[in-house]
Amino acid sequence: MNTRTTIVVLTASLMAPLVHADSKQIFGLPVKEETDNILIERNVKHIPEWNLWLLTEERAIKNSGVFRYFLSLRRKNGSVAAQYESLLGPFHVSPTNNQIFACEENHLDFSEYAALLDLNGNIEKKINHQGFFRNCGLTADKKLYWLEYANSDDGKVPFSTILVVNRLGEIVHKSILKTASMVTFTHEGKVYKLPFSAPILPG
Repeated sequence: MNTRTTIVVLTASLMAPLVHADSKQIFGLPVKEETDNILIERNVKHIPEWNLWLLTEERAIKNSGVFRYFLSLRRKNGSVAAQYESLLGPFHVSPTNNQIFACEENHLDFSEYAALLDLNGNIEKKINHQGFFRNCGLTADKKLYWLEYANSDDGKVPFSTILVVNRLGEIVHKSILKTASMVTFTHEGKVYKLPFSAPILPG
């Protein structure tokens, strides 16, 4: 999700009713669209646990490096079940928690928090950023969310701050790393292991 390349992901079950190679449309919307100021690319992913499709619209403001993501959950007929507007990304889906994890990177826009979104288009919880956003993701069971931040001592010695939060937005583990490390912790009787690369300076 850190890359700005948009990949159109189509499962066999939704390719026929939703996307046609000759029309290059998703739910009646063009896969690519351009205005005087904005480039738009759309992709779709089926979430079988919700019986819904997640439509992602990436809008890039020309000559600025600024991106925004506009998400919507769609029913099979294309009708909108929920909308999420103007996210910074990256984001991850947790069918287990019935949530979307919006990491809300703070590289250009200095966002103050990541967010957990419900299936009605609302922000359920906010997680305050604790440094310069570097990466984010889910544990393998998709029950917990993690955030990796780049920080430094006096701008010279880098260290990473790792946060792990649950579906309620509560911090269940926090680590400070000075080297590449495997973060190991226990939550609700289960042992989790998350590998992280060497820290880098913010910026």
